[in-house]
Formats: sequence, C-alpha cells, structure tokens
Amino acid sequence: MNMLTYIENIISRKGFIYLIFNLLIGAGLFGQVVDKYPFSKITLNDYSQFLHPFDSSLIPDLNEFEDDVNHNLGRITRRYQHNRKPLLKRLFYRFHRIYLKRFDNYQSFGRLILDGKYNCLTSTILYAIALKHLGFDYAIYETAFHTYLVVTPDDGERVLFESTDPSGGLVTSEIQIRQLEQEYRSLEIAPRDLNRLIIAQANYMNYYEKQITLRQLAGLHYYNLCISYLHRGKLQHALEKLK
Repeated sequence: MNMLTYIENIISRKGFIYLIFNLLIGAGLFGQVVDKYPFSKITLNDYSQFLHPFDSSLIPDLNEFEDDVNHNLGRITRRYQHNRKPLLKRLFYRFHRIYLKRFDNYQSFGRLILDGKYNCLTSTILYAIALKHLGFDYAIYETAFHTYLVVTPDDGERVLFESTDPSGGLVTSEIQIRQLEQEYRSLEIAPRDLNRLIIAQANYMNYYEKQITLRQLAGLHYYNLCISYLHRGKLQHALEKLK
C-alpha cells in the first residue's frame, strides 16, 4: 500500500465515523437541545379571545403587531436560546420598552395594540402569550385589584413579572417575590370604589388571590371593560362587553 492510498483510507474512515456520529449521537444530543425550548410563532388566534368581535377594524394593526412581536421573539430566542433567565430579562424589558408606552387604567387590549396604552391586565396578556410561545411554565394570578405573572424556569427558582413597573418589574429574589405577593393580597380598598352593599365583603376581598387561565384572564378583561363603560354611563357598550 503506497502512502497516497494509506492517507485516503484514513480520511475515508474518519469521514465514515463522523457521519455515524452525526446520525446516531449528534441528532440525539444537539437535536434534543433545540427541541427542548420550541419557539412557535404567535398567530391571530392567540389574540382573538382578547379582542371584541366589533373590533374588526383592528385587523390591519393586529397583523402588523403580530409580525413585530414574532420578529422580536425570534431575535431574543436566537440570542438567548440556552440561557433561560437572561432570556426572561430580555423579554420583559424589551417588550416593555417597545409595546407598553403609557399606563392607563380600564384600557382594552386593542388600545395596547394601537397606541401602547396598558394596564396590569392587558400587559399580563402580552407577556403570557409570549411566554407560552417560548415554552416557559408560568402562572397568572388574580387578586382583588391586580394581576401578575410568575414564571418557573428549569432551575425551579421563581421569577415574578410586575408588568406595571418598567424599571424594576422583573423580580428574581424569592424574598422580594413573597413580599410583593403579600402586598398584592392585602391592598386596601378605597371607600370611593365600594358600593355600600359590598362593604361587608371588604375583608375577604383584601386577601383574595387565585391562579387563573388565559381564558379566565380574557373574561376578567371584558368584565373590567364592562364596569368601565357602566361608570361612564355607556350602557350599550357595557352590554356588549358583558355578552
């Protein structure tokens, strides 16, 4: 066997081993990492339950909003695919800077899409849908006067999303999370917000907290809008939201 033939055989052997490695081992290792954190694109259906049927005029804006959200989710995922906590931090602050412009109570999710006006409920909707498509385990909590998110990455340590705080709303300290949860549960009810018929329930409501689903969050969204229209004397609009 001459030197040239000998070298060709080595190269051929190495090439065969490399092929086997990629087929049997590489796919099992590297393919599994990619599949572990799937990123699926957000679609119109993800937002539909938070948009009133009469808001069909929002469709062009919704299409643009959907494309932009998917673009930003893609950028975040590519950069932080294997670093889940930095990904959460980037998601929280990037989305707040881009989509949540001004806090305004009793605003619809449609207003968030149109001009960035948001409240704790609609901003929670925005983050919940994004977290769902990034493959995170999360829980939505409703208290008497607030909604917020708690995310549980793979390490099991909780991360709280306080969506109304643009500068310090991502909370990773368990002690701080428990303090915030206690504050949410014990928010005092202002007398001007109470109907005399429910004053007796105030003590109960002050410590109310419940984990809810996205579907229930949608129901709470329409309930709040109904109350808002009632306060402004717009009974037909309130009836539409109630239905």
